Amino acid sequence: MAGIDLEAIHRALADKIRTGISTDTNVNPFPGGMPIYPSITVYPGSPYIEDYFDTFGPNGYMTVNLRLKVEVDAASEESIAIKLCRYLNVGTGNTSSIADAVMATNHTLGGTVVECVITGDVEWNWEADPGTVWVPVRIVAKKTSAGV
Repeated sequence: MAGIDLEAIHRALADKIRTGISTDTNVNPFPGGMPIYPSITVYPGSPYIEDYFDTFGPNGYMTVNLRLKVEVDAASEESIAIKLCRYLNVGTGNTSSIADAVMATNHTLGGTVVECVITGDVEWNWEADPGTVWVPVRIVAKKTSAGV
């Protein structure tokens, strides 16, 4: 790892989710346009970057906070809730689990980062149309021997 590439982090996380779930879901590394449901989109968290000044110099770490926006549509509130629950379930054999897709193996997103974990509280917006949950993800990235 030389530098920290934020675009590559977004794309690697989206790819990991896309390959880790077998449910037919559109996974987007960045917000943009109208998603096709069901969809998972990687958004910046708040704060987006922690410890930013620790990255100056040739070596350093950066914490990047992201949020996964999971959106589903269905004919009834109960159907929406069931679909969202399937994405939030955890455990071996659950082919829709975001947690399993992100956390089951290779927490480095294929070597892109030091660590990628789901952290914090999941937010569920009952009033949203389509049904929406937000899943927090914390990334620790490292640069070594960079030119800055």
